[in-house]
Amino acid sequence: YQRRVHGDLRGFLTSKSSTMWHLPRALALLLSMSAQAVVINVAVTWTAISAEVNTIPTYQIVANPELRRGRRMHNSSFEAAAMLNATLVRYVPWYPYPALAVAELSPPTNHSTSWNFTVIDPLMEDVMDAVTNGGKKDKKALINFSTTPGWMWEGGWVLNASTIDPDARNSGNPGVALRDPSAKELADYYARLISWYTRGGFTDEVGIWHPSPHHYPITYWEILNEPQYEHGVHPELYTAIYDAVVKAVRQVVPGMTFVGGALGSLDHTWASFFLNSSNHDPAALPLDWFSFHYYCGVPSTSNATDFENYFGQADGVLVDIAKMMDLKAILAPHVKTDMNEVGAIQNIPGWQIPDLYWNAANAFYTYMFAKVGLLGVNAIGCSTLAGYPAIDGFSAEFPTVSMMDWNQPRPTARLWGLKLLIDTFGSDLESAPYVAHPTAIDSTDVYAQAYSQTPSGRVVLLINKKVDARLVNVPGASGHRLRWVDGVTSYGPPGTAVASGDLIALNPFGVAIVFMD
Repeated sequence: YQRRVHGDLRGFLTSKSSTMWHLPRALALLLSMSAQAVVINVAVTWTAISAEVNTIPTYQIVANPELRRGRRMHNSSFEAAAMLNATLVRYVPWYPYPALAVAELSPPTNHSTSWNFTVIDPLMEDVMDAVTNGGKKDKKALINFSTTPGWMWEGGWVLNASTIDPDARNSGNPGVALRDPSAKELADYYARLISWYTRGGFTDEVGIWHPSPHHYPITYWEILNEPQYEHGVHPELYTAIYDAVVKAVRQVVPGMTFVGGALGSLDHTWASFFLNSSNHDPAALPLDWFSFHYYCGVPSTSNATDFENYFGQADGVLVDIAKMMDLKAILAPHVKTDMNEVGAIQNIPGWQIPDLYWNAANAFYTYMFAKVGLLGVNAIGCSTLAGYPAIDGFSAEFPTVSMMDWNQPRPTARLWGLKLLIDTFGSDLESAPYVAHPTAIDSTDVYAQAYSQTPSGRVVLLINKKVDARLVNVPGASGHRLRWVDGVTSYGPPGTAVASGDLIALNPFGVAIVFMD
């Protein structure tokens, strides 16, 4: 049911955070609502269980020119990555920047090869330093050198490492058939690449040893990225490539965990072929992980209410995800799932992105985190650490999926929202599952989900799906800590307060967590 509030807002907050200077704005907003605001009521059944959840929040880093050393976004982005302290962080050098992604740009001759890590290594080193402290802390990176050497494909490009501009954006990656149909040539390339980063070097095709300074404890490797789009790879060819790479890499790192799929969009036919172990070489089994992506987007962003449509789109794809998880449960119940690219891709005129957009995109990701957790997905990756419009002479790189603001640069609400989830739910692949409890709410404007046995104890997650503020009644919230990300915290860290009552104010597209223990 719904009820209206009159008089004072008994659930308003007493701030204990460094962001308390924002509170007069929030108080003015709430007081303007006090006479007419509809209170949305949450009811949690703590004695019942909806699901056991073992979903970690994480993110991806995509190689691009602005992340190179000395560039505008480099320092702040990697400082933010280290601060997030996430695990299973996905690093993807990919085809738009072949010099940053491919270590052998031209084919070997009878006497020499083109192996060159001069441009590739600094970014890889910075990722590993930020994510794993150079391999010294118990956080795992998911590495995906997704782009294969073009010359391995019939009609593919052949490039020269000494003349290619590493900052110039490549327009495509042609070729639909491997010149070696067995995929052994491609698998050997990846075995050497991984040996460079984990075993201190490798022997190339003509017998020359290439020494490396690296001995990273890389234990997660993903094979290709959105293969339906890059080279138009069909599931049969992808499965053959996957098997060949797995067998070759296991000779270098016997305990490597592999992630397969990386589907750009959910395709049940694709998934059903790959997840069926009878379609694989037995030597490449068992399968470990399966991954896929999803980006929302609306045709118009002329009005902030357009961003509300993200949640309807999410509900639509969640139906497909549920079907895919049912399929996996039949074909490969032991396989874990990683939805490792999630974001909103928008075309905003002039890239004058309103601050509220970052909150809407954060609310969308948080909503997906909560919903796919109930479906059994094991990890969900916010995409991506650093994107930008055309700046500093570089081509645009998906500005609206960035977690960093390129102007300052500084973290946006998307990154701070991810930080809030990591702080609350942890980012440990080995942790015990936490418990979701039945959570009723009498309005679709707000999403609520209660959990227990998280690293933070009992919590209630609240997400405002609307461009207007909402008031939510959470029984038992009074006297407990509250953290939130919204337009008030903006580019700053999550706000922190103690609730003086059960009413919680959610600003437009605000995300809040009530800590009930």
